Parts: sequence; structure tokens; C-alpha cells
Amino acid sequence: MVNIVGFILMAGIIITILILLSLLSSTNKDYPKTILIIFFTFTLFVNISAYASLHDLSILYTLTFIFDFSIVWLIGPLLLIYIRSLFEEKTVVVKSLVHFLPTILILLFVGFPLVASFLIPSFQPDYLSYLDSNQSIIIVLRDIYCIVYLSFAIKEFNAYKAHIKHAYSGLSGNDFSWIIRLLALCLAFIILDVILNVSELFLSSLPFHSGFLIICFIIVVTIYLGYFGIKQSTVLLPSFLMLKLEDQKPVRTVTFTHDKKIESFKSQFIEQLKKEKYYREEDLSLHKLAGYFEMTDKEVSVLLNKYIGLSFYDFINSLRIEEVKQKLVDPAYDHYTILSIAFDSGFNSKATFNRIFKKETGITPSRYQKINRHK
Repeated sequence: MVNIVGFILMAGIIITILILLSLLSSTNKDYPKTILIIFFTFTLFVNISAYASLHDLSILYTLTFIFDFSIVWLIGPLLLIYIRSLFEEKTVVVKSLVHFLPTILILLFVGFPLVASFLIPSFQPDYLSYLDSNQSIIIVLRDIYCIVYLSFAIKEFNAYKAHIKHAYSGLSGNDFSWIIRLLALCLAFIILDVILNVSELFLSSLPFHSGFLIICFIIVVTIYLGYFGIKQSTVLLPSFLMLKLEDQKPVRTVTFTHDKKIESFKSQFIEQLKKEKYYREEDLSLHKLAGYFEMTDKEVSVLLNKYIGLSFYDFINSLRIEEVKQKLVDPAYDHYTILSIAFDSGFNSKATFNRIFKKETGITPSRYQKINRHK
């Protein structure tokens, strides 16, 4: 059993080092990557600490104990701030660092004193003895603390997901589904750890050490977050999108008192967009489109949502679908594949294109082409 656990821990150490090297060698170290570097540095030392404990390497264990002690206290706030860093400006993320305060206080008053007690046997404050005798209860409280933060992170992610369509034409909530799976994975492991630790309060022993479960959980999260997190780019959402549309103040360009004026403006806006074919740009964003029309992001957002009745994502993709439909039945495009037509019309994902096309038409692109070609 010791050999198996040792092998798993060594694999975790090697994987974490490789991920860290990949992050550190990246030329573009944006804020999400910085947070990932912090997370993987902690997980590396947690694995080393567990390996040192397994093989009775007392000096190494003492030096790395603080990482092992703090990782579960840290992971909830860290994942919350990581998710914010994907969608928010840096200033908002910096303000979120206050969430680390409880973890810092626990380190100052519990973590570091514990390390001091390892190094200086005579240093044994009474409250450390009390905490040691109630260790299972403390661990349960720690896990509950982590669960609360993960719940907040899930709630915030769902809010961001709901607003992605108002800012990006090539992204949807589905492109970030890995995040919700990551949070659900963390939540499931922590809940299981709570159950096991509560069981230890009433049972003399369990068939395995619950700490081993935490190590396995950390390794799984490391691999998952390393695979998806490193390639994930920042997706900034304009702050006004986090407000409900009905709560937004009127804006200069698109607030009209006369129906004919707004209808005229809408027609000109759509006509110009189709003429210039801005929707063909696969990376088209709300901010980019607003620049083409010398409008603000907020003005375009209100125009689309209040007066056209579609989110930015749905509006742009509806124009792309219309172009695809025209090309699918045009003999001039007979030598093009359906996917090349989709990409030429602005889509950047086969799965997204097929999903949106079927949603708009009720049938698949190939079926639509077969029915309508050369009518």
C-alpha cells in the first residue's frame, strides 16, 4: 500500500512540476495564469509534504507542512478569485484578495505556531493542545468553509455565464462548462471528506486514512485544471453587463421617444452591419462592434437587447446562419464543404455551428442543404 501511495504522490509531483514549467515559460502571464501558478506551487509542496510524511522524512515534512495545512483553507477562495479573473478587470480581482484574510489569520495563529512547535518542543501553547484534541471537528469546519466558498464560486460563474452572450459572438456558456465540472468535482470531494471526518467522530477507525483522499483529490484537480486552465484565455465582461437591463440608465445614442426614429436607426445599423459583414469575424466582440459604429459598448448592448430583442451572441450568430443558409443552396458553393462555409461565415467551432444551426432551423445543415439545394 505504501508503494502504491508513494507512486501516486511521485506522479502528482512530476505532473505539477511540468504544469508549473509550462506556466512559467509562457510569455503571456495574464492574471488567471498568475493565480494558477500560486495554486500549482501550493499543490507541489502539498504532494512533497505528503511524500515526506509517508517516508518519515521529518525535516522535509516540517518545511512543507504549512502548505499541507493550508491547502483546503485556500482552495475555495482561490478558485473563486480565479473564476473572477477570467471575466473581470484586474482591479476587481485585486479587491477580491480580501477573501484570503481568514486563511492568513488561520496560518498566523494556527499554522505557523504548529510549525514552531515542531521545531521547538518546549513551545506548546494551550490552545494548540485544545485544537489537537478536537482535530476532527476543526477539519469538518474547514471543509464546510471550503464548501461555502465553492458554492459562492458556482453562483458567480452562473452569473458570468448568463452574460457571456451579451459580449461575445464566438463564445457561449458551453465553452466554459469545464469550470462548472471543476467546481462540482471539488464540491463532491470536499463533501465526501466531511462525511468521512464526521464518521471518524463516531467510529474508532476507518478502513483508510481520509488524508489520502484529499491527496488524490488534489492530484485530480491539478491534472484537470492544468489541462483546461493553461489554455484558457481571459474573457473580460463589461461591468455594466452585470446589471439587469431594466436597471441600466438611459444612454445617449439609442434612447428615442419616437418609434419611427428607433426603427430607422435599427434598419441603418443592421444594413450597415450586413453590408460590411462584420459578423464574419470569428472573434467579434461587443466592444469591437461598438467601435465600428463609433458607439459605446453599453449603447450597442441596449440597442440589441431592448430594441432588437436579441443578445449580442444570438444576433450575430443569426446573421451568420442566414449567410450559411444562402451559401448552402447556392450552386456557386457546391464545391465547398459545409464546415468551410460555416467557418467562412464567422463560426470558429463545428460543434457550436451545428448546435446553433439546428436551433435556428430545426434540422441539421446537411439535411437543410439536401432539402433546399437547387430548388
